[in-house]
Amino acid sequence: MAVDPLAKMVKPVRSAETKTAEKRSGQRRAQLKQNPITTVASQYMEIGMIGLGRMGANMAQRLVRGGHGVVGYSRTDATRRRARDNGIKPASSIEALVKELKTPRTVWLMVPAGDAVDETIAALLPHLAPGDAIIDGGN
Repeated sequence: MAVDPLAKMVKPVRSAETKTAEKRSGQRRAQLKQNPITTVASQYMEIGMIGLGRMGANMAQRLVRGGHGVVGYSRTDATRRRARDNGIKPASSIEALVKELKTPRTVWLMVPAGDAVDETIAALLPHLAPGDAIIDGGN
């Protein structure tokens, strides 16, 4: 197998911004390992996730791994326990989820399309304030 002679001479260049971002990311991961639920730095977002099924749980876990604070709600205790084990702060109700978030709040819905979305929004709206946002991420 032939080796490209340029491949040995060219080294990937990482900018100072990239190095700083990598350092911050590593520091954030270390903080999260110490206390994954309550560690939320000001430069990261905080979001509520309603619907912790396959798609919602994976999205919430990805956000937590990225250093963001996630409060999650699911109808079942087992799903909320699993979420807690993955660094997501569990909420026992939609109202409790909203109370855990600082204003302006962002709430991401990961529930099936149709009546479930309408019912969830109807349950959510009385607890939200002007400036809060709802993201419908379900299918």
